[in-house]
This record gives sequence, C-alpha cells and structure tokens, in this order.
Amino acid sequence: SSCASLVISFNLLTDLKKANLPAIEKWQYVTGWPAGFALPDLIEYLKINPPDVLITEENNLIRGGLLYYWQDYPFKLIVMSEDNIINDNLQPNQLTYLSLNVLEKPPKKINAELIKTFPRPENKSSIKLYKINPE
Repeated sequence: SSCASLVISFNLLTDLKKANLPAIEKWQYVTGWPAGFALPDLIEYLKINPPDVLITEENNLIRGGLLYYWQDYPFKLIVMSEDNIINDNLQPNQLTYLSLNVLEKPPKKINAELIKTFPRPENKSSIKLYKINPE
C-alpha cells in the first residue's frame, strides 16, 4: 500500500533506525556494508570467549556492530586513541582483547598477541582480535 511506503520513506528520511527494514538492510544502510562482513563471526567468538575488557579503534565499526548484534555485552569497552595509554589502564588479572579493523598491527606501545582473524573476503581484509598482555 502507498500509505505503508510513505511511512517507511518518512522514517528513512527522519529516523533511519526506526524504519521498517529487514535486519540485514537496516545494518547495511545504518552502518555500511560490506564493512559489516566478519562482524557476526567476531561477536559470536566474543560471546563464547568474553573478555573483561575489549579495546577498539576510534572508528565506529566494532562498537556499532557490538551494539547491533549484542546489546547487553558483559565487558568494559574502551576506545583506543592517541590520548590514552592503554597499558596504564589495564589490570594484570583482566582478560583484555584488542579488536582492529583498520590498523594492520597494534600500536608498538601495546604488548599484544594475535589470537584470531575474521576474514572479509569482499574487500580482502580482516578484523583482527588480539590478546593484550599488560606489562
């Protein structure tokens, strides 16, 4: 019906998150596809192997995917930036992961080991998950 289309179009223009779209299209239009490839795999891994702390890059991909796929995640989320010194904020008894989707390697000041990659074949890249070893 044209009335339903009008409501969907109105929501698309005014509040995209309320638009009546199937989940995959909502994810595509709200966050951007194919950037989302590999996120469901990462989230499933985190559900089975949850850290105490997850550190992400400043871009919104991992945080947006986490909120989309697992709104009540049980760990602390830290955004890595040039201003914060990550190792100073970590406790030795905390399991801490670093998730990268833009950087190829963790910053040199972070002692981390690669534990898993989540390939994104469409753009020949991957999301990388590291375990942080506090110094």
